[in-house]
Amino acid sequence: MSDPKEQLLQVSELLRRYRTVRGIKQTYLAEIIQVSQSTISKWENGTATPNADQYFQIVELLGAHPRTVADTWLTRLIETSHERIHAICDVTHRLLVASPARYEEWRSDRSEMLDRPLLRDAPDDIVDAERRLMQRHRGSPFDEPLLVRTAGQAWQRRRYRVEAGLLLWERLQLTDGTWVRLVTSISPECAPKRAVTV
Repeated sequence: MSDPKEQLLQVSELLRRYRTVRGIKQTYLAEIIQVSQSTISKWENGTATPNADQYFQIVELLGAHPRTVADTWLTRLIETSHERIHAICDVTHRLLVASPARYEEWRSDRSEMLDRPLLRDAPDDIVDAERRLMQRHRGSPFDEPLLVRTAGQAWQRRRYRVEAGLLLWERLQLTDGTWVRLVTSISPECAPKRAVTV
């Protein structure tokens, strides 16, 4: 993981965030993954890394998935929305669902984008906002709505196109306990008064 953008998805951060959100101890997580508590500790402090199979198991355990999103109301609301909106797993940044307007903006279709970790190809200013958010909250989840300004990016340069503008990030917990992030393109006058700029 030498790419700075990939550093945002390191196992240490994923595990800390998962434990914080679920309110569980390292020993319990170790039982789930079938490793020792000291192994979880080493992964979290960055002195050791899981092998490929363990990493896959961790990501599958921690993240929300499009195929398992139990909250069909959320899927239905987003897929029928006329707004540019999408939902990602708040842990892995994988796309769970998007509105037709968002797919149009991206110039990509559902089959190309669904379950893709969007942070890898995101504009640099969005990646920087995610980094600031993680530093500010030390891996713990955010509660307040957040505003992120992006200069956008050209479709040819990355795998999908992002228009310049203001994004609203909001977190929701699904019934299975996983967290998703709603990402909505908004105009400045529609920004919630209690939102924090990242």
